[in-house]
Amino acid sequence: MCAATTNGGSSPGQLSPGVSPLGSGRKRTTNRAYKAEDQALSDITQEAEARLAKKRQARAEARSIRMRELEKMQKEAEEQMDKEYEQQKEEKKSHRLRFMKSSSVIPPVVPNSSGGSSSRRGSTDSIEFESVALKSEAAAPPAEEEPSPKELEAIADLEEKYKKAMMNNAQLDNEKATLIFEVDMLKDRQEELEEAMLEVQREARDKHRELESKKRENLLLQKEVDSLKEMVTQRDTLIAEHGLLLVGDEERLSDKDLPEGQASHKPKLPKVGTIVVVSPEAAELLEVVGDGPLDVRLKRFVEERKELLEKIRRLEIDLEDEKDKVATAERRRPAQTSSVNGPEIDVLDIQREASRQVNEYRFKYQKAEQELATLEGHVMRLEGQVKRYKTAADTAERVEEELKQERRKLQREIRTLKDKNEEFETENSHLTKRLEKMKNAKLSLIK
Repeated sequence: MCAATTNGGSSPGQLSPGVSPLGSGRKRTTNRAYKAEDQALSDITQEAEARLAKKRQARAEARSIRMRELEKMQKEAEEQMDKEYEQQKEEKKSHRLRFMKSSSVIPPVVPNSSGGSSSRRGSTDSIEFESVALKSEAAAPPAEEEPSPKELEAIADLEEKYKKAMMNNAQLDNEKATLIFEVDMLKDRQEELEEAMLEVQREARDKHRELESKKRENLLLQKEVDSLKEMVTQRDTLIAEHGLLLVGDEERLSDKDLPEGQASHKPKLPKVGTIVVVSPEAAELLEVVGDGPLDVRLKRFVEERKELLEKIRRLEIDLEDEKDKVATAERRRPAQTSSVNGPEIDVLDIQREASRQVNEYRFKYQKAEQELATLEGHVMRLEGQVKRYKTAADTAERVEEELKQERRKLQREIRTLKDKNEEFETENSHLTKRLEKMKNAKLSLIK
């Protein structure tokens, strides 16, 4: 494909004369259909993105509301625990105060005395004490029974267990809220991954459509290349029929002109330069000049033309000098004729020799002028052909570079799509195997 384009190619939009654009109407129709399809897909994508944005906003608002509710519930639970703890402290304090009051009411010790008077005084004192005790018992509230140490220890253990249970309950509430938040985050992550998967699938569809369009363009370019090959064959046939020759120069590809990865492994390759169609006579003239590019050969023609013009100018100067010499000799000749024929014969010989040289110089001058005119015509024709073929060669090289870049781009896209296709096939095979396993398990359960 690249070789055919090098011989003579044009871009898809710049077909050479004589080549009709292949499938232009169909291409325009398909392009319109693709544009309409792309517009519809872009509208659908924008609507889906708007819906997803609304869903995300609603989820964010729901998450913020849930977080506020959880914070409120946690705060209320903490306040309730603080109230219960304060209430327990108040109950303990009141219980201790009641216990201290009941233990502070103790009867005084009565001393024993000997004798009648002492016994009599003691009896009166005991009566007074009993009366005072009865009054105090009547005035004081009924005392509670004193709890035993085991009961106090059991109460303390129960209080400690109650505190631990409340702390565990609060911790479990916090863990529950954290897990709910993590579940929401995982749900959001799952939705984001699903959206990313849908986006990747959409991109894959777009790439597939683009690949199909590139394939169609490649087919059109291949048809164009085939037509250009046919044109080149017809051109060669016409050149051979008319007896013309192709004359051109060959350049060498440098390392930077080679494809990537081949600059250091392959030698320099020949590259077709400027090609000119000339007649056999012009080809012989170019061969006489020597080898090299056409520009160098034309420069040699120009230099030879300048040299010939210089020679002609010098010959004209020499001719004028000879004419002046002959005229001077004729003027110096004596008017009288001598009786002796010797001097007249010498003068006649000189005149004949001078006229012969003048004729020779004139003939050479005319011949040189004819050759110069012929060479000027050849040079002008060759310069015109060189300009035309240089333009064609530049266009062909530019088109070749564009086609090479397009081909490399298509190859990269094809490799990428092949990799994605292999991944999809691998995933499909895994899913098929899992489906078969599930079917087998279901059949085994049914049996």
